[in-house]
Amino acid sequence: FYAHNITSGAMFHDVTKFFEDEYFDNTKIVIYTFDGMFIYEPFAIYESHEENNYFKTGFTSFDDFKQFTDKIKGDATKVKDIEFTSSDRIITLSTCTNGAATQRYALHARLIDYIVE
Repeated sequence: FYAHNITSGAMFHDVTKFFEDEYFDNTKIVIYTFDGMFIYEPFAIYESHEENNYFKTGFTSFDDFKQFTDKIKGDATKVKDIEFTSSDRIITLSTCTNGAATQRYALHARLIDYIVE
């Protein structure tokens, strides 16, 4: 998911709050869809360059997925030590830094619960 970092608090400005220990450790990301509610636990956040491959939408194998998550953890400013399984699902939230036009904040989270509505 990508949205602008609007300093008024609209859209993805709150992504920057995940750089704070308390927020990163205790906040979940909840996404509501017509199918239900998806709850994600953040596991990594960092500043990246727009040309860095900080998001990926498909994986050819679990090894491919593991290499991607290992790279994320290596790039992260804040990271949780999570061991992934082949059934794990992740999302990436991305927003501009309001600095250089090519810089982005990348927040990654793992699906921990799904509630059918």
